[in-house]
Amino acid sequence: MQADVAFMCSGDGTVVRSSAEVPRAAMARIHASLRELDKSCDKDKEFSVPGGRARVFPASGHYLIVFRAEHQEAYRLTRRQREVAELAATGATIEEIARHLGISPHTVRQHLRDAYRLLDVGNRVELARALAVS
Repeated sequence: MQADVAFMCSGDGTVVRSSAEVPRAAMARIHASLRELDKSCDKDKEFSVPGGRARVFPASGHYLIVFRAEHQEAYRLTRRQREVAELAATGATIEEIARHLGISPHTVRQHLRDAYRLLDVGNRVELARALAVS
């Protein structure tokens, strides 16, 4: 199940109006992305955030943002998924993670695949960013 949340931010990222609450981890990623946007940018931009996707529409000194969330439980990792993801984000190999946690490399790969899917990331750099804001 998905639900859209629309909100307006000032140029510095302060929420002016919102139709509902956005999860804290997603909001942190949205704020970081707003800081990266070129102030003169007049095109909309879409990006992944923990728990869903955000689309930013510049609008005369403000930003209209639409956050499309997955079901709230969907982006929460299990304890083991988080352990595997955190080790992977530090650069540990599949084999190193498996030895460290006492599980098979196949299990590590499965936990890592699940974490990528739940956090909506595609590589270890994005994984590290998502974990840093969650």
